[in-house]
Amino acid sequence: MRPESSAAALRRFLEQAGADLQSITPAAALDLMTRFYTSVPAKGCDRDDDGDMLLFQCGVYDWGPGPEFEVDFVRQLMKTDEEGGDDAMSQLHLTIYFDPTVASSIERGFNVWCADEDGLANFRASVVASPEFQLATGANPRRVELKLDEL
Repeated sequence: MRPESSAAALRRFLEQAGADLQSITPAAALDLMTRFYTSVPAKGCDRDDDGDMLLFQCGVYDWGPGPEFEVDFVRQLMKTDEEGGDDAMSQLHLTIYFDPTVASSIERGFNVWCADEDGLANFRASVVASPEFQLATGANPRRVELKLDEL
């Protein structure tokens, strides 16, 4: 998979896994994104140089239509420019949105990174142990979004 086709690759991966995008739970999203990370390599992205990483981030944000509690699983890809130019970064998001009252006890957002497959167990443990993830696990999502941001 190339970074620019990562959204289509994740959609195919979800379909092959039998996952319905709009009914994905936080636990399923964590499982699916970590499996996608380990089984679908990113071409042109050097994992040894932080070119292919996972990020879990969450918090209450207002991007225009009103505040929502977001649980966001991100695969960040940095495609190395072999001709000496700037590297191209993209972020593939699998975001689950909730009513902001779900996170009313949370004072600020949370994030944790995974730089390689050796760190996956700690990454998963940190995500599952976070109060934000636990709140989201017991709540009904408003919607789920899969998108690619090219930065």
